[in-house]
Amino acid sequence: QLSVVVKAQTTTFSGQIIHPTGDSVFLTYNTKGGEKQESKRMAAAKLKSDGSFEMKFKLTEGNVFTFNDGTEATKVFLMPNDNLKMSLHTSYFDETLAFTGSGAERNNALAGITLASEMSWNPIYPKMEEDDTLSLFPKMDQITQNTVSFISDYAKVFPEMAVYLNAKIDEAQKFADNQKSYVIENLQFKSYAASMVGKPMSDIVGIGIKDEKISLSQFSGKITVIDFWATWCGPCKA
Repeated sequence: QLSVVVKAQTTTFSGQIIHPTGDSVFLTYNTKGGEKQESKRMAAAKLKSDGSFEMKFKLTEGNVFTFNDGTEATKVFLMPNDNLKMSLHTSYFDETLAFTGSGAERNNALAGITLASEMSWNPIYPKMEEDDTLSLFPKMDQITQNTVSFISDYAKVFPEMAVYLNAKIDEAQKFADNQKSYVIENLQFKSYAASMVGKPMSDIVGIGIKDEKISLSQFSGKITVIDFWATWCGPCKA
């Protein structure tokens, strides 16, 4: 059996942030394998007075990383021996994101995919509250088709990112399905809510902050405000 040892090479990731929102930047990645992925920090750097930074670390293979400035994040794909430089303005993070140096072509492509997806879907969101699904769903299908074709072309140009980009295609298709489900569920909810107007409220029973049993009927005849919280909502829990 022949074993090959791949020697790690130094990768440099640097850049400049205009109008930074914090004093540091971070580069993280998700661990591979296992049922539960964990996010680990690859590198971090303090911003200089002009907003510039530089990170150096060893890589044996290409990988996708998450760059975070403390407020927003974007994906970068780095290979061993890359010398990638990034620039952005925090007021228009995605719109101003640009790369130069070794590895710039593939990362400008990634930035373009993200921006194109946002620009394609933004005009659709206001229409999702309307009742005309007959015209809305074909538009969603066209956006998804364009996105899949767009990403597929880049996967051929940058085969080193093919696995990641194919996963992005799956995400795009699932996202479109979720948006359609939201529209249908929203219409069903609006119809159900309209049918309840003017009818008596059902009694609601729950546990108070002192572990006492509380029911809505206790407040019959009084103006009562009910605020519904969710177990998965961090601010609600706080």
